[in-house]
Amino acid sequence: MGVPSRFSTEHQPGSLVKKPVRSAFRWLIAGLFALTATPGHAAVADLAGRYEGAWTNLTFGSTGKAVIDIQVNNSTASLRFDMDGFVFGAFNPPPITMPGTVVGDTIRIDNQGVGAFGDIKGLINATAGSFTASITNVPGGFIRQITAAGSLGDGRMQLDYTVDFPGPGSATNPAKGVMSVVRPPPLVLQAVGLPDGQIRLTWSGGSPPYQVQGRAALENGSWVNQGAAQAGTTVVFPASQPRQFYRVTGN
Repeated sequence: MGVPSRFSTEHQPGSLVKKPVRSAFRWLIAGLFALTATPGHAAVADLAGRYEGAWTNLTFGSTGKAVIDIQVNNSTASLRFDMDGFVFGAFNPPPITMPGTVVGDTIRIDNQGVGAFGDIKGLINATAGSFTASITNVPGGFIRQITAAGSLGDGRMQLDYTVDFPGPGSATNPAKGVMSVVRPPPLVLQAVGLPDGQIRLTWSGGSPPYQVQGRAALENGSWVNQGAAQAGTTVVFPASQPRQFYRVTGN
């Protein structure tokens, strides 16, 4: 989740109808992820984040949304895949999480019985910017094997994949596809204003839905939603508190 640019507002309660007599803004930019890594794992840690895009089965002409979350913590890593639509010409699978091991500048994946995907092995090489994976023992027996290879780096992942079905080769066996995902830019507040006793926030980056939250103290207290989550990047609401901190969160 992209968290948040924050700021505070101060005003004299009787001045809101016209122009506020006193206002102060403080900007705090928080990172998308707080990652811990040893110096030898720096290149791998740089790959962490949320990637969004789409997959496309070139053989069957189907497509869908793809979201990949990569987290790195010292010698361990986690990859979460969420693919929507008629994946591999068969079904819409639930999200899957694949634990991995960080070895030098690589993430190694070797998991068995992962949800609807079966056994998954993979290798991400941060130095080479490469990603290879194979999926076998897919439940149901309608897919023999899936292989994928591509590049990962600079906030972008591009994969070519092949789906082998049981039986003889044909125009649709194997099926070919691609997946392209990018890491959205960090969520950053672009403008803050107090027009006519109201607070106006404008931001960029991150991914919707966005949620504006506020609390009276930056260091403690619960963040309270200010209105409903939204897809847009601007919000206006009454400045009802003498002093308040706000933040904007997104996916």
